[in-house]
Amino acid sequence: MTTTGDTWDTCHILLKRALLAAHPEERPPGPYGLGGPPPVCAQEQLVELGLWCFALLEPSVTGLVDQALARRIADDVRTFLWKHQRLPLADARARGLGRTLNRPTDWFHYRLFFDSRPIPDEATPMAVVRLVAGAAAAMGRGTDLTPHLEEAVSRVITFLREAPPGSAMRVREFLSALDATLVRLECRAAIAARLPAGVPVPEVAEVLWRQAGSQRRAQHFIARLEDGAWGLVTKIGHRWTWVRGARDEVLASVPDEYFEAATRAAMARVTADD
Repeated sequence: MTTTGDTWDTCHILLKRALLAAHPEERPPGPYGLGGPPPVCAQEQLVELGLWCFALLEPSVTGLVDQALARRIADDVRTFLWKHQRLPLADARARGLGRTLNRPTDWFHYRLFFDSRPIPDEATPMAVVRLVAGAAAAMGRGTDLTPHLEEAVSRVITFLREAPPGSAMRVREFLSALDATLVRLECRAAIAARLPAGVPVPEVAEVLWRQAGSQRRAQHFIARLEDGAWGLVTKIGHRWTWVRGARDEVLASVPDEYFEAATRAAMARVTADD
């Protein structure tokens, strides 16, 4: 089944790249993004998405040396995300001019940059983790990380297509999971923005409903959390609110203007999953 027209308009740019790399018969039917506007993800979330892509291929890394190297590169990217290390602009320019950088942060960024260099004929899983390192390095320099991740998702698709049957997820499954992961990352960021500083952000198992707000991007969400609870991000009156609780409690908190559509969409997905 091909996917054209309005269905593409609900795609994140990385999903569009993945759909273009897939054969028509490999593309899951739309709509994508639960039929809402294209998901919006911050740069650190996209780097996290890159790590998710690599995790799918990591079991296929062979050889003790490559396994250790891949783990170390992935751990460096996680450290980068954890510390949100970003080079000052002057340092980024200095590196471009070949000047020496001496602080530990400078060398950490240099290692990400060094590890991102492609190696000819390297196996796809290693190539993907290097692309993820390149995305982190680009984020640290304040440059566009999208090309690194577009190449990564394309390589994942080629790898899965050529994998022996039963040894990895199929391309169609990957595309569906990629769409769901982008929406889940977007929802998790919306939850984080509504929590007090220092409060851990719950892990989102699945987004059941998302709705655009006044900014023409998804701002209202219903999600199932990893611990089994449900959660709602919405605006009640003039105040944005995070509601966490049992299913009925969460659904009862949905504003009237969204209640029918939100309840119908959320229950349809729950029924389909069951």
